[in-house]
Amino acid sequence: MAVTPEVLLQAAAALGDGNQEVDWRNAASRGYYAAHHRCVLFSYGHASAEPGHGELIDRFTQAAEVRNRQIGHLLQQCKQLRERADYRTMDDFERNESQMALRASRRIFELVESA
Repeated sequence: MAVTPEVLLQAAAALGDGNQEVDWRNAASRGYYAAHHRCVLFSYGHASAEPGHGELIDRFTQAAEVRNRQIGHLLQQCKQLRERADYRTMDDFERNESQMALRASRRIFELVESA
């Protein structure tokens, strides 16, 4: 069974409701990947495209359309939070960081849907 970006975002939101730091870290990570995969579908039209993370962000941040540049900046923010959640495990990761990542991910979905 395939997993859609929407399902990933729902899973991320459920993790964000958790009470442990590990839940918040996983929420930020899954939220980023949900947004990343949604942007791949939006930009390339199919899920099998596998651009690098930086390449995808650059594609959006350098676009002519304001909406796409906004998507790119939000995706960059999500990526930075994901990297912090995934790689800086000796630093505290707060619930509000998870909520920030989820808000940005949801906004990306809204912007893509409004296109």
